[in-house]
Amino acid sequence: MRGHELWGQRIASLVLAGALLSASRAEAGPITFNTALPVHANELILREQVIWLRATDDPSPMNRNLNVIAVPTVLVYGAHPRVAVFGILPFLYKRLDVTTPSGERVRRSASGFGDLSTFVRVTALQIDRPRETIRLAPFAGLKMPTGATGIADDLGQLPPALQLGTGSWDPFGGLIFTWQKLRWELDLSGSYLVRTKANDFNAGDEARGDASFQYRVVPWGEVGPGVPSWLFVVLESNVVWQGHDEIGGVENPDSGKLELVSGPRVAVGHLAHCARSCRADTRAHENQRPGPRPRLHRTTERPGELLMARGRRAFRPLNRDPKRNSGRRRSRP
Repeated sequence: MRGHELWGQRIASLVLAGALLSASRAEAGPITFNTALPVHANELILREQVIWLRATDDPSPMNRNLNVIAVPTVLVYGAHPRVAVFGILPFLYKRLDVTTPSGERVRRSASGFGDLSTFVRVTALQIDRPRETIRLAPFAGLKMPTGATGIADDLGQLPPALQLGTGSWDPFGGLIFTWQKLRWELDLSGSYLVRTKANDFNAGDEARGDASFQYRVVPWGEVGPGVPSWLFVVLESNVVWQGHDEIGGVENPDSGKLELVSGPRVAVGHLAHCARSCRADTRAHENQRPGPRPRLHRTTERPGELLMARGRRAFRPLNRDPKRNSGRRRSRP
């Protein structure tokens, strides 16, 4: 058995995702990929996912059924307004049901932490306009062999597909395009993973393209202070190409794949501390005068008014009527 599924497969997958975000914004992010997650300077995001994969319909007499449950923990830190650092560590449970040559049905399994992946994303291009922003960000990282590779059971050492790690140091990189408006966001990501040889096994390189469109349906109007929760409808598509594996220097002709997965999804967010933090933000901003217009998330060009797209600040327009302003002295800030 090679490092990935050999048989013509039917894959059923279930993805559940949650995130602990800052309590003053209502914004979504891609569900099935992490490279385009939004993060701001000095902000820390912890994201937990539950992914279930199942491969069946093995045409061989072995009739193999593979089930994988992955729980990746994603930690993102905004080190700079344009720099974000990512760390991803999955917890894996892998189970293979197979029929032996004697006709006996056996089950082989492994569980534990897999390989750790870290990468850095840098926003190289940022175009900010009223009510929208466009960003282009390359990223580069490394997958490190932190998962076990020598797990065995009563039948001997488990095949590479059941091992928790690959044992190899694999560099990867890619590019992300983000177009964000007040109600929706479009994320496009392309990446390439170079797999190196380890334990006399070399898995094929992997290239993937991901697309995610997120549209906010709750709340329907503009987001402001005090919004405790939100609902996004998400449409995503993922294309994955994988090269042929090599075992002992010999290419496996049955390896390699090209997959397309797409479908609608739903993202739900809740601001656990919004009631307290938003009231504090409102009180703090009541006595502030509108300052210089920020580069990010400007929502209006009316004189004297500054509205933040994600509901963090709101100021009323200054009265420009000279008759009503006569006799009044503007205090210095």
